[in-house]
Amino acid sequence: MPLDAPQNFLRGNVPAMSNPRTDRKDDRQKVLVVLGMHRSGTSLVANAVRKLGVATGEELMGPNEFNQSGYGEDIRVVRMHDVLLAALDRSWNTVKGTFPLPANWTEKLEFNATREQLAGYLRLEFARAGGKVWAVKDPRMSMLLPLWFRLERDLEFEMVPVFCIRDPDAVAASIEKRDGMPSGLGRLIWLQFNAAVVTRIGNRVKTVLNYDDWFTEPDTNLSRLAAALDHQITDGERSEILDELVSAKLRHHTGSAAAGVFGAWQTLLLRWAKEGQLPPALLQAAKDFHGFLDAFDPWREALTNQDYLTKMIDAREAERRDLVVLAERNLEAFRTVDTQFSAAKVAIKKLEKERDDVRDVADRHFAAYQKIEALVIKLQEQYRDLARRYNLVMNRFDHFPLSLIMPKGARQAPPEKPASGDERTNAP
Repeated sequence: MPLDAPQNFLRGNVPAMSNPRTDRKDDRQKVLVVLGMHRSGTSLVANAVRKLGVATGEELMGPNEFNQSGYGEDIRVVRMHDVLLAALDRSWNTVKGTFPLPANWTEKLEFNATREQLAGYLRLEFARAGGKVWAVKDPRMSMLLPLWFRLERDLEFEMVPVFCIRDPDAVAASIEKRDGMPSGLGRLIWLQFNAAVVTRIGNRVKTVLNYDDWFTEPDTNLSRLAAALDHQITDGERSEILDELVSAKLRHHTGSAAAGVFGAWQTLLLRWAKEGQLPPALLQAAKDFHGFLDAFDPWREALTNQDYLTKMIDAREAERRDLVVLAERNLEAFRTVDTQFSAAKVAIKKLEKERDDVRDVADRHFAAYQKIEALVIKLQEQYRDLARRYNLVMNRFDHFPLSLIMPKGARQAPPEKPASGDERTNAP
């Protein structure tokens, strides 16, 4: 089906396509490999194909703060890839991860050991898939494609490559936030991963999916992905994928036009995604890039093994010394605080005893007060009773006739009013 008719495909106005579970052209196991640089939408694609009925490994890398929908990476495959890259001194998130793989890396014992381990694992997974397309996603595969070519030949399966792209500045910013990798190094690794895909498997890529198109033209990307699987997508699958996986909340760095050689690569990759054909200029650029890496490889090896590593080790040693000094200061501060805390506990116990003693005295005083208060109340009642009696007696006394108790002789006339001065003079 042509890639320029995504809308008709999604509406079902095209001939029915085979389901990824059945109707193979041959008996070979199909393996959908999701390729592309880290942080380029590979997780979104890996999660989407599972919803389209594709089988995957059972132990997948789950979500975290940097990928809320989960990475969708087969943990066992990633572990084997990491072990091999470390043995080759080419771990992807290091400076040496930008170097070409050693010229004879496919002849090393580590390569054969990894190949045998992966072969055993894939046989088990293919049997478990039961005829379904089996998908694997790990950005490291972009650098390890010769290993998978050998597996494809040995196990007689067919790889179905899907290539995820994203602009270099957004990828570098995302990796810097997640892994602390300088953005300049992130862009260089972006170029290396993309060049590896273009050079080694570019002509076999079924479709190229631009990450930003998931948010501007989601139907187009989804239809291309389904076409790579020969799968007739249903409305339910479409809604589930777009609603659950294509969310603006999960997009932390928007696309932008890069400059220089990165901008030129970005333009060619976007043309590939839009037109569905590998531009010859991109293939030539990839060959030129690998030639450039080969030419500078001895110089970079020398630089890395001497100046860079020495500076990095010195910086880590200085950091360690600073941390030791800080730890000693923190330990001394802890001891001081611990001593003060112990003294405070003793003081608190003393204060608690004093409080209990004061509470006992207060309780005794309060009991005495209650007794005195009861006595005062009793005396007040007695006083009121005596006052009442006294008032009653006095009231009766005021109205008692004195003639009943006093003899007549004892009675005295009231004294006469004394005469005035004039009256005393005129007396005879």
